[in-house]
Amino acid sequence: AIAELRTAMSIRPDDPSQKFLLGRAYLAARRVDEAMAMFDLAIEMRPGPTALNNAAYELALANVRLDRAESYARAAIEAVMSQLRRVSADSAGFQQFAATSSLAAYWDTLAWILFQRGDIEQAERYARAAWQLAQRRVIGEHLAAILDRQGQAVEARRIYSLAADGRAVPAAGIGHAPDPEAPAGRGAQQAARLGLLALRTVRVSRGPA
Repeated sequence: AIAELRTAMSIRPDDPSQKFLLGRAYLAARRVDEAMAMFDLAIEMRPGPTALNNAAYELALANVRLDRAESYARAAIEAVMSQLRRVSADSAGFQQFAATSSLAAYWDTLAWILFQRGDIEQAERYARAAWQLAQRRVIGEHLAAILDRQGQAVEARRIYSLAADGRAVPAAGIGHAPDPEAPAGRGAQQAARLGLLALRTVRVSRGPA
């Protein structure tokens, strides 16, 4: 993969995505210094919170250079927060909604970095905030893993069931999801779907007629 990506990068030297992909391949090969060089080039060519977060997340998954990963993740969060601080009801639009969605991913990245570093309390704080903002499967899985590490096995299984709609086998250490084909499993699946629906529902009063 490294050889092919180096060829692709030579064909498209101005494409930062090629450098990012090569950095991922170097990480997989545990060639960390070369991976960092590629990530830095990709960020330099296309600066912004997305590039910072993507590099931070790959480092977190590989559990290497966590200090650098944390600095990337916090920079990405601050960039988005700076943008959202200026939002008013009149100015909110697609870009602002997209930025809010991105913020959940960036909080999740920081949570996983902190988890890898052993700061479980702060990891839960960011993972729970990310989950409350966006109930995406990977965010729920991360939160469940963090809760399980804290010894909160019942809550971890509940979050995992919500994240997976009660269908999939949990990640190692989280417990067992019910068989979706069994009556009890179908009930758990329906409960998980209703739980997700409740999380995603905002109730408002009708007001005076």
